[in-house]
Amino acid sequence: MNPDELIDKLAELRSGLKDHLDRNAPKRNLALECRAARKKAGVTREQVAERSGLSLADIDRLEATSGSFPERSTVMRFMAVCR
Repeated sequence: MNPDELIDKLAELRSGLKDHLDRNAPKRNLALECRAARKKAGVTREQVAERSGLSLADIDRLEATSGSFPERSTVMRFMAVCR
């Protein structure tokens, strides 16, 4: 079963799930891209926090696939470390 089929199956069981996932897609995509960039750069969350001046909580929120969208400056500081 591929991810889309799984989502469709779960959406049958839980009303509103598909809409929720669709609404959160931009945040989820950003979080996954940030996490992938960090891992590709070979740095830990703690190292990114130390080098960027962001808190570990900021890094956790940035890499979380749900929640509020981060400030542009937070993303820029994060990505500057992961280049």
